[in-house]
Amino acid sequence: MVKRELITRQNASLNYTGPLTDSIYLTTYYINEKVTEETKQTVVSSGNVNNPRFGELNSHKAEAQIDFPLGDNHTITTGIVGYHADLVQTKDGISELSPENPSRSNYEYYIQDDFFLTDSLELLPGLRAQTDSDFGSHFSPKLNIMYRPESLSNYNVRVRGGVGAGYRVPTLKERYYEFDHSSLGYMVLGNPDLKPESSVSYQLGVDAQFTDVIWGELSLYRNDIKDLIAEDFNADKSTPDLQIYEYMNMEQALTQGFDASVRLSEVSGWSGNVGYSFLHAEDKNTGKTLVRRPKHQVKFSVNYLISSIDTNLTLLGRTESESFADSENTLVSPASSIFDFKINTQVTDEVKVFAGVDNLTNTVRDTPSTGNDFRPTEGRYLYIGATYTY
Repeated sequence: MVKRELITRQNASLNYTGPLTDSIYLTTYYINEKVTEETKQTVVSSGNVNNPRFGELNSHKAEAQIDFPLGDNHTITTGIVGYHADLVQTKDGISELSPENPSRSNYEYYIQDDFFLTDSLELLPGLRAQTDSDFGSHFSPKLNIMYRPESLSNYNVRVRGGVGAGYRVPTLKERYYEFDHSSLGYMVLGNPDLKPESSVSYQLGVDAQFTDVIWGELSLYRNDIKDLIAEDFNADKSTPDLQIYEYMNMEQALTQGFDASVRLSEVSGWSGNVGYSFLHAEDKNTGKTLVRRPKHQVKFSVNYLISSIDTNLTLLGRTESESFADSENTLVSPASSIFDFKINTQVTDEVKVFAGVDNLTNTVRDTPSTGNDFRPTEGRYLYIGATYTY
């Protein structure tokens, strides 16, 4: 028996950004994404295909935002977002979903006031309202503040703080879809009983310019989450040959930590940045670490510009510590490091040539333990191309 999976993704987008009047600025976009997955089991001796499964998620999203001044001290940002998705999944041509071919629509309205109390103090209150075809209406307020100390103006210091409410409804994939990756040793099942997750978030940060070419930033945060939507290992449904994961709600969860970064602007052709993130992610009911939440992450990029031939060479890297694949913290995904290299050359004002290698070190997951190994599924990848702008 040979099992094959074919996944295709199609994207189409349209956007417009520009002024409507001298004081009103418009930003709009539309995105359509269609993802299909076909799974077939072929009997080698006969060539017969058993239990063919087909799934398709088709989504549409559009947004329109306007920004305009209000008086001397206010800038208003307001907009609307529309989203619609349909899901189909069949096995042997018969729908596996209940209800058959579910769909979901969501509409949001948001408004924010960028209010300058003084030249040094900026207040940003905001509100987001949404209505969902499956989960009804919800309102999420937020309040942010930014202070620029005049005594530290030579360093462009900015101090930021904020508190806000978050809200996310489960997607159709999380509620219904069956990710059949049994050829790799695991499956992920949707859960139609999922509830929306809600949160209260707190942020405090500071950024500064140390020299003409060096910037630094430090941000601290805390999120208290109710009914967190997470993917968890289901030991009761799993077998020695097939690991079963399922979406679930965690009643009370906490994520907190900090992000620190340093950025270097161009010096003799060199530029880049490096950042470190620390995360404490906890199921507050059990004290266990949340799944797929590595404690340590480091990201960096180094860029060199060869100005004589208008060519950029870029090396990007990201590394993260091990993480857990189950809420009991018994299944561990190993630490990993991924590096990419890119070249971009501006041949003429209209033509740019690019090439690169993704995943230079060919870091991939260990197939026998794929269900609890979150490293990349695809190894080293080489590409080359060109763009023409007219």
